Amino acid sequence: MKIAMLSTPWIAIPPKGYGGIELVVSNLTEELVKRGHEVTIIATGDSKTSGKLRYLYPRALGNNLELKKNPFHLLQHLHFAAKIIQEHDFDIVHNHLEQFGLIFLDLMKIPSIHTLHSAFYKNLTSPSGNIKIKRSILQQFKYHNFISISDNQRKGLPGLNYLETIYNGINTDNFQFHAGKGTYLAWLGRVTPNKGLDIAIQIARKAGLPLKAAVFIDEGERPYYEKEIAPLLDDQIEVIDELTDIQKKNSFLGDAIATLFPIRWDEPFGLVMIESMASGTPVIAYDRGSVREIIRDGETGFVVQDESHLLKALDKIGTIDRRRCSDYAKQNFSIEKMVESYLAVYNRVLSSYET
Repeated sequence: MKIAMLSTPWIAIPPKGYGGIELVVSNLTEELVKRGHEVTIIATGDSKTSGKLRYLYPRALGNNLELKKNPFHLLQHLHFAAKIIQEHDFDIVHNHLEQFGLIFLDLMKIPSIHTLHSAFYKNLTSPSGNIKIKRSILQQFKYHNFISISDNQRKGLPGLNYLETIYNGINTDNFQFHAGKGTYLAWLGRVTPNKGLDIAIQIARKAGLPLKAAVFIDEGERPYYEKEIAPLLDDQIEVIDELTDIQKKNSFLGDAIATLFPIRWDEPFGLVMIESMASGTPVIAYDRGSVREIIRDGETGFVVQDESHLLKALDKIGTIDRRRCSDYAKQNFSIEKMVESYLAVYNRVLSSYET
């Protein structure tokens, strides 16, 4: 099968640190090529892939919120992608640029699917803004072939033509099991109000446990960090830079008592949850978004309603079988399982297109 994979111009493939979409695109591409498919990935010139790489920008533009608000970078990237797609005889195009890619692909007579990686709730508070316009575009092209990354994600825009829910997959070989009970609480992610780092800090303080937070700070969100997070830091709270080495990330998560995921929004997936469980560390998360689809409550962590329930869950964290956490994550959220599901969708779309 000849597949065009449309990635972002912001982060190279595979990402060295933060970059959930780009990691999924990379994992998907590598496994498809491994299975004998011909994949052309449209990304940036500093990307590394086993597929065929095509690019407009020699280097990734950077995961900068202010940069992303300028539409011209993305429009140029998409225009280049459209030319590549038109010049080659692809069987199918897999779009990971959501509503932006839709606008171009709607004009082309080629089978395509569109994986939604974001949330599209009507009243979503998003750093990137423009939720009303994004929702409008998706609804305009609602008849296209959409893939959700969780069932909960669909609630934001229930009227789209969803073909399947396919959970994101990780390279489970990168996450070795850690049997120890852990010595600290872990938090990992982008520093934004929706991710709840401030909540995690307060939880650690009330529980009397150290917290280690591996953070990615977008320059557009640095004012939030300086105003809301920095004043909360003390000797009990250790903040480290984002983890660009996968072995260090595995150790960081695996050596924790639990990973805290006290989100304030309906997150459509959350790779950190499966990475933590794959390392053997249970996750305690607020009951928002896809959390109940990813965590087995009482088996691989706890799904809680608020701060008081999170603190009670910490008291019970020793009842969780860490080996069970690792086995569950590796059985249910592997690259192989993700790719098998996407191949089934590709064939389904191609069959319907031919008829």
